[in-house]
Amino acid sequence: MKKSLLLLAMGCLVTVGFSQTNGNDKEEQGKEVKLEGVTITPMYNFTYHSKVSNESTPEYVQNLQKEVANYDVTEDPNFNGDFDDFRVIFSQTNGRIIATYDNNGKVISTFEKFKDVTPPAPVRDKLHQLYPGWLIHKDIYRVTYFEDKGATKFYQLQIRSDNDRKNIKVDEEGNIL
Repeated sequence: MKKSLLLLAMGCLVTVGFSQTNGNDKEEQGKEVKLEGVTITPMYNFTYHSKVSNESTPEYVQNLQKEVANYDVTEDPNFNGDFDDFRVIFSQTNGRIIATYDNNGKVISTFEKFKDVTPPAPVRDKLHQLYPGWLIHKDIYRVTYFEDKGATKFYQLQIRSDNDRKNIKVDEEGNIL
């Protein structure tokens, strides 16, 4: 009888021991998993991006603005931190942004110019109302951003009707400036 109890006790211990090492137990499932090769980077300049971009901003303009917002100037090989500000030029086919960063990597100002940007509906509607029959011939979208003043956005448009042409400056809501 002693041998039977001893064998039963050992069998229970072995069974319990194996059940705790199978990887399915709740304690092991809650353990932290560390991944290699995953990089999470915050958008350092969220304030800048939220001021210059909105739902009517064309995707290719937003993409370059995101580049400016996510750029870590402190990682630039030319950055040494000795200067108060650091200027970086971002270019693409239809536009460019000249961004100035402080020595902590925060965007303090930008000058942005984009060509061939279709103005939003309020701008087009206002132009058709004020100048029926006129067509937009050339367009430039400009944005200036200053950390302490916010963003100014407007369109420089050249409209034409037959041999007549006019240059007009319009804000995002169609107000003539």
